[in-house]
This record gives sequence, C-alpha cells and structure tokens, in this order.
Amino acid sequence: MNNRLQHIDIAKGIGILLVVFGHNNDTNIKGKLINIIFSFHMPLFLFLSGLFFNADGKFKKLILTKFDSIFKPYLTTLIIGYFIFKNDAIINYLVGIIYSSSSTIPIVWTPLWFLTHLWAVSIFSWLFIKITKLSNIKRIFQFLLLLLLLVIGFLIRDLLWNIPVSIGKFPLESSGQNFLLPGLPFSIDIVFISGFFFLLGFLLKQDVFALEFQAKYFLISLFIFSFCQYHFNYTIDLNFRRYDDLIISTLEAILGIYIVLCISSFISRYKIIGQIFGYIGTGSLFILMFHYVFINQAYTFLNLYYPPNFLIRCLIFVFSSIIPLLIWELVKSNDYLSLLFLPLKSNKLIKNQK
Repeated sequence: MNNRLQHIDIAKGIGILLVVFGHNNDTNIKGKLINIIFSFHMPLFLFLSGLFFNADGKFKKLILTKFDSIFKPYLTTLIIGYFIFKNDAIINYLVGIIYSSSSTIPIVWTPLWFLTHLWAVSIFSWLFIKITKLSNIKRIFQFLLLLLLLVIGFLIRDLLWNIPVSIGKFPLESSGQNFLLPGLPFSIDIVFISGFFFLLGFLLKQDVFALEFQAKYFLISLFIFSFCQYHFNYTIDLNFRRYDDLIISTLEAILGIYIVLCISSFISRYKIIGQIFGYIGTGSLFILMFHYVFINQAYTFLNLYYPPNFLIRCLIFVFSSIIPLLIWELVKSNDYLSLLFLPLKSNKLIKNQK
C-alpha cells in the first residue's frame, strides 16, 4: 500500500493539467467547459489525497508531517514571492499568507490557498476518524456519516463568505475599518465539504488501488455525467464557496472522479504515455504552486507583442506546465532547496546527520 500506484499518479497528472487549463486566461473558453472541469477537479485532488492518508499515527506527528510536506512549501513559495514582486506592505503580506484565503494571497499565487486548506482537511479528517471510530464501523454507517458531513457543509458553505465586518483597522484593507470576511483562515469554513471527498478516498482506497478500466461502467458514467452537465450545467468552486446543487453537483463530482480514474487505468496500459502522465502527477505540487504565476507573466509579456490566438494559448499552457516541473527537478537536485520545498525525510543532509 505504501508503494506508489501508477494509475493514481496518472490521475493526478490529468487533474493538474485540467487545473492549468482551467486557470488559463482565455475568455473564449470560459463558461460551460470551465464549469465541467471545475465540477470535479478539486474533489478529485481531495479524493486522491485521502487515498494515502494514514490515520493510525499520533496527532502531533500528523500535524508536523503535514506541515513539512504541505505547509512548508506554501510558506517558502510565498516568502520568496514577496521579494520577487514586492507589491504590498510586508505586514499586509504576512497577515494575508497566514490567514491563507484566496483573496488574501497575492493574485499570482492564488492557487496556493488549496495547500493550507488541505493541511486543515487532513487534521479535521484525523479528528473525525478518531471521534466517530470511522474505520471500525459498518460500511453503511461510514457513508451515512460522510453524507451528514456533506449536508452540513453544503448548508453552511457561504455562511462566512464575503460578510461585511468592522473591527477597527484591518491590515488587509486600505479602506479603514470595513472589509469583507474572506471565509475563515485556511478556508476551514468549507472543511466539511472537503472532508467528505477526502474521507471518501480514505474509505475507498482498496477499491481504487485495485481499479481496472471497464468500458461498460466507464461509458455509463460518462453518459450520466454528460447528461447532467448538458441539462443542469452545475459546477463546484469551493474557492468562491460555490456548490450549485447538493445532489447533482455531488453526483457530477463523483462521476468525474471515477471517469478520470478509469482513463488513468486505461493509460497505465501504455508504458510511455503512462510514464509521462505519471511523471506530471508526481510533480503536481510544483505545477500547482507555480503554474498561475507563469500564466500571468506569459500573458502580460505576449500581449505586448502578439494578439491572443489559439497557438499562443497552447504555448502558454505548455509553458506554464513544463517550467514548474523544471523547478521541481532543480529543487530535487539541490539538497538545500530540498530542505525548503520537500519533506525532510527525503533529504540527504538530514539522512547524513542521522
């Protein structure tokens, strides 16, 4: 179970490329196509993260381990980013990254909100598993508990989003005492919804690890997913607390996850293309962290000289997917950079000291 499974990495690769595509600043593709991608891409990453979640360790170890693997690269990237762009006062910047909502992080780093949220989801899930003894109860009760989580999360999803607040001079706003509450720190106000998909992956890990492509179930799922998208056009964007419909949006997300896993299982049959997508999947953290800044910089530069066209958009998509992987390779090859971005357990400097 501790060994990486190729079709899971391939699914991560497909998912992160959809994220890059969805964040592309092409107004011609906004709308229904983006709704389709957003309807399952964040649930997909939460689900995949839950597959490898270990709930058997101690709480303190969980916090430190997840801080090392998730929170550390978040802080490193944003601290380095401050010295590159320097577009805000240091106190505003620090408060923003500590609060870690998408609206408090500089726009070029917006996708990084998901990292601290994932850290919070991991902690929440550990507590939920221990309190409910989720691993030891019957499967029907496991899923009923998860459905309860989802329903609560759906009902409170926008309760604390963009609420006008006045508590004196808040450093994130230059307008004085009034500001819009950007959810709770680390977006923990949506942790019930995120926890549903994360824990669903945790419960279904054995089934997913053993999953094989079956054309019949794939086609049925694709048909239902396509019908829902065509008829309802519902989507999910937890960043903006959007969850259009409790039943349909959840169905679309689960079907989308299954479809991606089926495609991943099918791709894994072919060595070269499987290795390519698997490689992209293992580097998905760096693509998540850096793709958006390169998308923005590329559009800013190219718009000065070339009008947007299909070729330019394709080049930006490739550029913003490949450059983060090159950064990943640089980090892996340097022990000191690895200390800042990668888990300590994999660092040669730490191993040599032991």
